[in-house]
Amino acid sequence: MPVVAIVYNNNAWGTWTLATQDPKAMPIHLFQEHLRYDKLAEALGGHGEYVTRAGDFRPALERAYQLAAKEGRPAVINVQGKKEFWNRTEFPPGMLGKVEPGVMSYYH
Repeated sequence: MPVVAIVYNNNAWGTWTLATQDPKAMPIHLFQEHLRYDKLAEALGGHGEYVTRAGDFRPALERAYQLAAKEGRPAVINVQGKKEFWNRTEFPPGMLGKVEPGVMSYYH
């Protein structure tokens, strides 16, 4: 199936802000650090890309699209992010942006 999936991997559920309020709750809000969804795709016969720098994203996306189009294989691009990215004191402005159906974004 020629599908390209992009995973923004921030090592946490979307409930990270709740975890910071209660240290005892943190384990249920976090994943193991740096899970490799790209390797999972490869193990299942797809193509995987692991992106850790912004400049590497476009080439990874182009390779994934080419493989999906030419070979009909699915591809997963695992984009490694930071769970603290929502924090406006560390990454200003870091507040929730316009929310549309099926889309959520942060202003940066």
